[in-house]
Amino acid sequence: MGRRLERGIQTAKLVRHGLGFDALPGDPELATILEIADSTLTYRSRYLNAMQPDLVLDLLLLDEGNPRSVAFQVSKLRKHVDRLPESHPASGHPKEARLALRMLTSIQLAEASELIRADEDGRLADLDQFTEGLVEDLFTLSDTLARVYFTHAVPSRQLTGR
Repeated sequence: MGRRLERGIQTAKLVRHGLGFDALPGDPELATILEIADSTLTYRSRYLNAMQPDLVLDLLLLDEGNPRSVAFQVSKLRKHVDRLPESHPASGHPKEARLALRMLTSIQLAEASELIRADEDGRLADLDQFTEGLVEDLFTLSDTLARVYFTHAVPSRQLTGR
């Protein structure tokens, strides 16, 4: 789970900072982003045309079939979280299950063509907001899992020699 959290965070940050400004088809930074994400061959095998920002975004962020994408990591995380012993909330689902489901749902509902639209300053504000939210949610999921399942602090006892 840690590896998936880390890969999801790093890929979301890569997309956020690599495509922060309006990228044009064929821009060299698109190839660089794909190379860093180890997805150049996947891109070329799926899309035989020149580098397109929306296709790069779709492959690295939204494609559940690409093992290097954020969507793939979140999908696997959701399955892992579902197999964890429940933290037994008073009602409903545990926080970690709700977080994983919310992230996966937001990714599945996102459209690359909408996220890649630039505002008047040339920034991809929707992409920036979307990826920032994913990163925050992934960190929150990590913190929640650590707090619920990995905190082993035991209250200390004072030993007296009588």
